Amino acid sequence: MFSDIFKGVLLYMMTTVLLFASVWNSPYEDEAIRRNTLFTVFTSPPKHLDPVRSYNANEWVFLGQIYEPPLQYNYLKRPYTLEPLTLTKMPEVIYLDANGTQVSGDDTRLAYTLYRFTLCQDVRYQEHPAFAKDDKGMLLYHDLDAKMLSEIDSVNDFPKKASRVLKAEDYVYALKRMAVRQYHSPILDTMQQYIVGLLAFSKEITKV
Repeated sequence: MFSDIFKGVLLYMMTTVLLFASVWNSPYEDEAIRRNTLFTVFTSPPKHLDPVRSYNANEWVFLGQIYEPPLQYNYLKRPYTLEPLTLTKMPEVIYLDANGTQVSGDDTRLAYTLYRFTLCQDVRYQEHPAFAKDDKGMLLYHDLDAKMLSEIDSVNDFPKKASRVLKAEDYVYALKRMAVRQYHSPILDTMQQYIVGLLAFSKEITKV
């Protein structure tokens, strides 16, 4: 008799705990849970928010919202496909021989491949003090002295901000940063095999 009562009480307690565990053990506020919000976890803490040095998928949760690459994968398609993101269309592929003359893709003289990217004209940077200019078109904050810097704690301390359109030179600059050995890019050695001139540039810029 006592054993049956004990089992019943124990079963009731376990059921009650399971019903309310999501409440007292939840790390999120009730209001946040009621909103249409996706909560997720990180298997490891982000280490680098510099796209040149980043190699962890956890870091690209943040980086992917800041730096948009020219192309992206559409994972909803089967099979998933590569499609334009900041481009107006997929890159145009041009085949060249050693003299720079255009040839067909199956020509025996094929030496290297040129990809022509056409950027969208409406992709803009988030407003930032680095883009702010005066009435003469000169950058306002590109040459701050020690006294000016001592009064700055964050980007919000700058009175003026501005934006600008994404340019092809921005992607070129990103590739050049990757070539600097001191930045320890995890994909540099791989990319040197595919980007003409990257190996030579890397050797030159790393000496500086």
